Amino acid sequence: MCDLEVEFNSKRDLALSLLDDLTSIESTGVKGVSKLKSKIKQELVFLNKVRDAGNLKKEHLACSNIHHYSALLSYIKQSENCVSLMEVFNFVEEETGKKKICVDVISQGKLKWTKVIARNPKALLQILKGEGEYLQKSVMDHASEYLACAEQNLVLFRPPVVEFHFACGLEKEVSDVLENIGVQVSGNIIDSENNSLVPCRTADNLSPDTIHKLNLGVTAMVAYVSALTNGNCHVNLKGKVLSQQAEWERARPVKPILDKYFEGRQLYACQTAVDTFKAIVDAIGGPNEKVRAYELLERVSIVDDVPCSTLPSSATAGC
Repeated sequence: MCDLEVEFNSKRDLALSLLDDLTSIESTGVKGVSKLKSKIKQELVFLNKVRDAGNLKKEHLACSNIHHYSALLSYIKQSENCVSLMEVFNFVEEETGKKKICVDVISQGKLKWTKVIARNPKALLQILKGEGEYLQKSVMDHASEYLACAEQNLVLFRPPVVEFHFACGLEKEVSDVLENIGVQVSGNIIDSENNSLVPCRTADNLSPDTIHKLNLGVTAMVAYVSALTNGNCHVNLKGKVLSQQAEWERARPVKPILDKYFEGRQLYACQTAVDTFKAIVDAIGGPNEKVRAYELLERVSIVDDVPCSTLPSSATAGC
């Protein structure tokens, strides 16, 4: 039996097992179980279809959501007072109008919303740093939507607590960023330096002053000084990419978020990042952007291109 067939059988058996487990959960009265079962069945139908047609490829298995649904079910089993699954909520953004999100798990009498994430921790960090594919949402983007939606869907006169559960663990930088904006985080935090896992902190022992130093990347520095994020997002711009970025900026301005994150913290950047940033500004920056770039770099301590262990890791995060 080839490796592809073995992996297919494994995915299929896992999906069937999930359906059996969900049937028992359904009897407890949790809402939304039928929706989750339907999604798993759709995955099975698709995989069986391409296999029977002799067109099964590794990409079909890699892109399957069955692994995510397995992580979701594992979380459900350990959560307290689960009320519903995959419930859709509407909210309004000032610039873009009505939007909606699908909350994976609602528990604790509807007072807690949880998003279950079963992605590669390093990939999540790369996307957060702006190194993902074009238009690919980061966990920060998802978190902002969850928090905004929670504020508009009060339970007992208060917004639900938002939790992001990372089934495969998460990098400490990701944890710090999410906790800093008010998202609870669960899952094992990966200590990249030692290639080990450490228990995730809980909301009870978090300190708002945990992060004292920020390591800035090129993307963060460009975003901070760009004309688009400094009052020019309402100008009519040519090109689909710039128009889309302007729309995002109007919906969720970046500069206030960065200002809040920078406040009271020491800013660092490696020499290569600074050189790249300067080259970009020199090449395409306008007069005001160049002034803002100069003012930003006056606040940044430049370090050599060495592993980030040169900075005190207990109090450093990336941006």
